[in-house]
Amino acid sequence: MKKFKIYLALFSMIFLTVFFSNCKKDSPPPVPVANFTFSGDNNPAPCAVTFSNFSTNATSYNWNFGDGTQASTEQNPQHTYTTGGTFNVILMAAGAGGSNSTNKSVTIKYPIPGANFTFTGNTNPAPCTVTFTNTSTNSTSYSWNFGDNTPASTDQNPQHIYAAGGTYSVQLTVTGQGGSNSVTKSLIIQYPVPVANFTFTGNNSPAPCTVTFTNSSTNATTYNWNFGDGGTSTLANPQHSFSTGGTFSVQLTATNPGGNNSITKSVIIQGAAPVANFTFSGDNNPAPCTVTFTNYSTNATAYNWNFGDGGTSTGTNPQHTYTTGGTFYVQLTATGPGGNNSITKPVFILNPATGTDVTFNNEVYTDIYITLNGNTQTIYPGNSVTFYSLPGSSVSYSAYTYGVTTTGSQIGLELDWNYTINLPGGSISFNLIFTDTYFYLYMKNEGTHNLSPLTVNYLLPQETTDYIVIPNDYIEYNIGYYYAFTSTQVNAYYQDDPTYYTYWYNINFPWTNNQSIELINTYKKTPIVGKAPPLVLNPQSLKPVGNFRLNTKVDKNAINVPCK
Repeated sequence: MKKFKIYLALFSMIFLTVFFSNCKKDSPPPVPVANFTFSGDNNPAPCAVTFSNFSTNATSYNWNFGDGTQASTEQNPQHTYTTGGTFNVILMAAGAGGSNSTNKSVTIKYPIPGANFTFTGNTNPAPCTVTFTNTSTNSTSYSWNFGDNTPASTDQNPQHIYAAGGTYSVQLTVTGQGGSNSVTKSLIIQYPVPVANFTFTGNNSPAPCTVTFTNSSTNATTYNWNFGDGGTSTLANPQHSFSTGGTFSVQLTATNPGGNNSITKSVIIQGAAPVANFTFSGDNNPAPCTVTFTNYSTNATAYNWNFGDGGTSTGTNPQHTYTTGGTFYVQLTATGPGGNNSITKPVFILNPATGTDVTFNNEVYTDIYITLNGNTQTIYPGNSVTFYSLPGSSVSYSAYTYGVTTTGSQIGLELDWNYTINLPGGSISFNLIFTDTYFYLYMKNEGTHNLSPLTVNYLLPQETTDYIVIPNDYIEYNIGYYYAFTSTQVNAYYQDDPTYYTYWYNINFPWTNNQSIELINTYKKTPIVGKAPPLVLNPQSLKPVGNFRLNTKVDKNAINVPCK
């Protein structure tokens, strides 16, 4: 039985082998089925794509990658796409049963542009032409920003002129199918060397002379002027006043970051024209008479005097003795770098021993100015002056004063006189001293406020106040007839509220009998409410009586000074 089973199995195998062998010979081979996958796509070109072949019943293959390149017969090729785009890849699979093809789309991104450039020509000073060479990749359009606020350029390889030196940031932006990209590079242009130059007008005139300078320098940003007389300036186009004549070397230094340059030119200024002038004293006396000349000429370095009697001098302030009487025309010629100038004045000398000496003695604190027949001289404190006139005639004189005491306070003039002198044939001496006590008081208000009341003999009960309003109408008012005490003080105050005072201090009365004094208020400052203004002390002048007029000034910081 076991043996039977073995034979049966062997028979079955032989039968099946024969059966299937006969069946294969009779059926056609199977048709190939093309199929594939890929990876590495969807990246920017250049991009390598790997293809995996899953075709069946095939023994050969033909790949068309869709970019016009050579086909491949590899079963699983790799292919590099050099440009972006969508490519139709076809696989043809062939075998004993025939051939079959399939296609698939492969997408490759366009490459990102690479911006880059080089440049030449930047080593020269401005104005400078620079050539730019574009080395960008994957780009089709270009935009250049040259960093100097000039219009951009779309040339691929532009040239650009830089007008000024400096450091510039040059940016190139490139655009292609894959997008855009930028690159920035620093470009250094050298500054041009400055060239200093200038012109000027207004020179060659007498000093003081203002000269205008016009700057024509190039390639400069700052300027420094040295005018040759110690003056300087940093202005572009300055003016300068030359106070003396001469030739001045004016230097201009022009500077920029690239360096500096200087130029010097000579400016000629004429010397100031002299103005001759002089005064004299000691004239109007009998010969022999020595006259002192005081020179007040300006812009002069040399002097020539002609005294009109044949005498001459080259001194600055000469004295000259006239030996005969007469009128002599004295000429002074003043000479300086700007030329010369002359002036002539008459000097009157009396004939010898034909008149009367009149002497005034000053025993008060201040300077007194005495005028006799139109001739004025100064009597200093403790001194005297002498006039000479013809005998037997009547002459008039006047006096006025200003000044300070030895303690620094100004006072009124103390006088005792008869204002008309009958001249005998000898000499007369007058002492200017303090004697009498009565005076008239006048007042004129030239300020901005009405004044009221007026007080005389300040703080004393006698004759102290006239209650009247003195308006600011520039009209003189007769205030009254007063008896003056030592160091009398006169004051008034503003009528408006609050009260503001203005004072006249140290009007040292009395004066000569029946003389008068005029007080003038010129205070015009608007007072600050609630605060008294500073003490204002104004000039006063005595009303004239006959040919006499007395003036006095009062110091605002004065204090009461007792009479002598």
